[in-house]
Amino acid sequence: MAASRRRRGLDTDDESSSAAAGPSTSESDAFTRSAYATRSAYEQPVSAWSKFCDACCGRMAERYFLSRYQVASSTTLQMMLYFNVLAAVVWAYVHIATWQWKVVVWPPPILPAMTTPLLFYVWLLLEPIRLLLGYVGNLSERVAWLMPFWVLTIFPQLLVHIYFVFIQDLIAWVVLPIEQVMSVAFIVLYLFELGVGYGTARRLVSKATADYQLALNEGELVT
Repeated sequence: MAASRRRRGLDTDDESSSAAAGPSTSESDAFTRSAYATRSAYEQPVSAWSKFCDACCGRMAERYFLSRYQVASSTTLQMMLYFNVLAAVVWAYVHIATWQWKVVVWPPPILPAMTTPLLFYVWLLLEPIRLLLGYVGNLSERVAWLMPFWVLTIFPQLLVHIYFVFIQDLIAWVVLPIEQVMSVAFIVLYLFELGVGYGTARRLVSKATADYQLALNEGELVT
């Protein structure tokens, strides 16, 4: 009788322990299924341009967000912006010096005498704003700041350097080799910033979408 009672007690303890462990296992499985469902719901076909942008950002392996604490900003873009500040200061000084020297040695025609200073001052005014938008937008992970940086990179900043490389020579005025080399370097830098900035903006949008879905799964939002 005592042995049978002991066996019954052991069976009861095993059932209670399995019942206690059951809900935690089921909750873990439910969370895993929810995470994979969230990942598959937002999975999109990867284009060649997206692969290039992800490779520039160094984020090829990490395309999905399962936590709101994952970092979406780009270190590559931040480094480019840092060196862009230094290059912009050097180019502005070189351009002013060469412009003053060329005006004395080769008096410009009326068209380059009007367009070249105008485009330079437009670039000089918008470049600090563009760099500030990219710097703050990347660090704070805000698409509303990063996309104006992307637009200003295309117009007018990229077009200004295209003018200094190609069009200024076509309107019959002297273009020094140092001007062309530095403007070509800026064009290459702007193109890389466009690619990396586009990939970073896509990651910020993906993170915002994942944060919303995670908040729904955790019951933080009222639907």
